Amino acid sequence: MKTYNSSDITCIGQTESKGSTNAVCDVESGATLKNAIIGTSQMECVHGEMSGCTIENVWWEDVCEDVLSIKGGNASSMSTVIGSEVRYADDKVIQHNASGTVVVDGFFV
Repeated sequence: MKTYNSSDITCIGQTESKGSTNAVCDVESGATLKNAIIGTSQMECVHGEMSGCTIENVWWEDVCEDVLSIKGGNASSMSTVIGSEVRYADDKVIQHNASGTVVVDGFFV
């Protein structure tokens, strides 16, 4: 597993970020982010602009605003989070601002 950070971003608490602009990575509809560690230098960790992505075996070392934001999609869209873990969450960890469903299985906080 490899650790990913944003070199020019520092967490400023629960301030809503500018979405994918401040995300460590964007996961497109139909794509999978797998076997990754999201480090502490971030505001918004993973941003799924379109619903219908898969997050599998991803660890977040520290939660700033949230770890995963899912936006877009339609009523039949399904995003999946499998076997992942977060540490030091003060607030929400998954933010679902989209149509469709998010399935979470084996997620540890």
